[in-house]
Amino acid sequence: MSRVQTEESHRIKWATLSHRDGQYEVVTPAGVQPGGLLSVQEDWSFFLEGRLSFEFSTPDYFSDADIGHLTIGIGSITDPESGKPSLQGKGIVIGNLTEYGCNGSCTQTDHPNTVAIESYWATGNCVHGQDTQYPLELQNDVGYRVEIGVSPVSETIRYTLWTKTRQRKWKKLYTAHIHDPFFANSGNRAGWWIGEVFSVHAWSVKFRTIDWSFV
Repeated sequence: MSRVQTEESHRIKWATLSHRDGQYEVVTPAGVQPGGLLSVQEDWSFFLEGRLSFEFSTPDYFSDADIGHLTIGIGSITDPESGKPSLQGKGIVIGNLTEYGCNGSCTQTDHPNTVAIESYWATGNCVHGQDTQYPLELQNDVGYRVEIGVSPVSETIRYTLWTKTRQRKWKKLYTAHIHDPFFANSGNRAGWWIGEVFSVHAWSVKFRTIDWSFV
């Protein structure tokens, strides 16, 4: 059952996602979260505009040898029909997509430790690397902020990236958006996730002020 379309905003103050000895762990103010995935699933069956924003920093995630990336999306964490775990939505990746390859409009990034838009559905995914990648590499021990927006009406995905200056102010680094030809593949259920795949080294990423809203 769908809701009346009024905006709802929510916040998680902080969370830590880490990888040690081949195992993922997520810790929030509520304690250790199972499954190594930070996620929220709302009971909205559709939305007109979705937004997710957060600050993040890491002492050790970004590395020239890193082969993994953070996967961040707005959408569903379970398959609507089977109820089984399945990340389906639209969002971004942060990390290394240089080995993704190219298939039409789906392209890898030119360098690791970057940000790019990605869409996810039950049987595939598409990284819009060449069209949306941040042109520089992210660094360890630097504070960043990112905001992701998804608009089913216009079938667009966008993000904006900031960094924190020495004066503790946010400076915009980059913004990108794209009309996603695969938008309809994953519907538009209200929810979000932050996870990681493919890395082999030990690391931790601290997230702060995780805000989300749906209209």
